[in-house]
Amino acid sequence: MIECIVIKAIRACNLRCDYCYYINDETQEYGRVIADGTVERLYETLSRHARGRPVELVWHGGEPLMLGPERFERLLSMQRAHFDEGAVANKVQTNGSLVDAAWIEFFRRHAISVGVSLDGLREAHDRHRRKANGRGSFFEAMRAIRLLRNGGIEVGVLAVVDGSGSGAETMRFLNRLGVGSVEFLLPISNHALRDAGKAQALDFAGIGRFLREAYLQWLDLDAPRVPVDLFEALVLNAFGRPNDYAYTGPSLDALSNYVILETDGTICLDEEYGQLDRYGIAAQYGLGCNVHDDGFSFDLASDRLRGLIAERGLARLPDDCADCRVRTICRASHPGTRYSDAGRTFNRKSVYCNEMFDLADVVLTTIGLAGMADRVKDPGLGKRAARAASMVPEVPSGPSAR
Repeated sequence: MIECIVIKAIRACNLRCDYCYYINDETQEYGRVIADGTVERLYETLSRHARGRPVELVWHGGEPLMLGPERFERLLSMQRAHFDEGAVANKVQTNGSLVDAAWIEFFRRHAISVGVSLDGLREAHDRHRRKANGRGSFFEAMRAIRLLRNGGIEVGVLAVVDGSGSGAETMRFLNRLGVGSVEFLLPISNHALRDAGKAQALDFAGIGRFLREAYLQWLDLDAPRVPVDLFEALVLNAFGRPNDYAYTGPSLDALSNYVILETDGTICLDEEYGQLDRYGIAAQYGLGCNVHDDGFSFDLASDRLRGLIAERGLARLPDDCADCRVRTICRASHPGTRYSDAGRTFNRKSVYCNEMFDLADVVLTTIGLAGMADRVKDPGLGKRAARAASMVPEVPSGPSAR
């Protein structure tokens, strides 16, 4: 069942982040706002698909607060005609620059949780997340977090990993914010994009080091420490516990529970696949259906989604990973990072293989040092983790450790 819809509410933003996959020189129909009729059609068809079960709507963009409170109020009020009270969890992902007291009251009134994009410390954040005049947006994001926390709004941080700063210092800083969660995102990339010279403007070489430093610092934080989705998902994988985090090799069911609704009503997969379409490398983003189609249903979209996942092998471990010792922890990262236009296949190791291998190996070592080797699902990995408990580990570096 599709349980989560990421709504691309507006094709516009008041920032010009240099790594943005959505608002850039190639953005088509810039400024387009999702129509009331498209949202109405979403509610109508999704409510029939949900059959009374809870669903999550993530209002996204662009910058969704550019909709304005009046339009946003109207779109949310339309939910009452289709869903029982409490059946929809509304979330907003924002750059924070427009958050003020009026928006805080709006979020509180509608029980909306908020994610703020904050790429760690000021230097890393302002390097990429800038306004049209070139000035950084760090202080606006920090102000938004403060207002949201003071207003009692559930708030989390989404941070794109820059790779140039200190992972440990960044982790300490994010923990001090007092937010409910932190999500580290890897820059969107895959073999095809790199081969085409379309890699984002970030320090890819430093990503592995940054994540290892951040993970080790996260373990060393005093309790309670902020949940970090990536780190928790890797540990859950090691213990054979299910999780639906996109960058740790999600299962078929996890990949099948969310889609993106574009502003015109088109139903799509994760943005990772959209970049292949954007650069004309391969048509991988759309499901081939739109909420305005005659006979459209989310039951149909769900069937198509699961069919594409199976056809492309998105939930299978690639052949390249078959002999990797940490394969059950990393699980080949996000399926979208594995795409290669040589054979148009996802049956490749992740473009972030080296970085994720090193991070997964550190996770395994720390599990052994914590005396939890017997909880590791893979017996061979469990023995390796146990051996680490009898020695002071060195942080593994580079794929040569394989």
